[in-house]
Amino acid sequence: MSANERRHFSRVEFQAPAQLATQAGSVHDVEILDISMRGALVRLSSGTLPPIELCSEGNRFTLKISLSEIDTIEMEVEAAHCHEHEIGLRCVRIDLDSIMHLRSLIEANLGDPDLVNRELANLIED
Repeated sequence: MSANERRHFSRVEFQAPAQLATQAGSVHDVEILDISMRGALVRLSSGTLPPIELCSEGNRFTLKISLSEIDTIEMEVEAAHCHEHEIGLRCVRIDLDSIMHLRSLIEANLGDPDLVNRELANLIED
């Protein structure tokens, strides 16, 4: 089974600056490359390889994406994979306001409200 067959959530290209904060308190500036209801693909804004703490399985972080001065998406994530400069992040927890902003962002990029509603229902079932 390929990765696309296993993936139940549509990824949309979305480039934006964000911050990835560790539980130890360090904050890393990252660029969002794509995003889904279940996670995001990011790379360090500095263009350097990610430090080991960001690629260690089981470590949790807070990903904060500022959409505007008042609207943000904030989710608790963990590293799913690291490949060279990119870090695949799996969403572990997200608050209601953030999921609604994320839903709107994905719907605007996909143009298919029914698909987004099905994905949201799948997320709730997980």
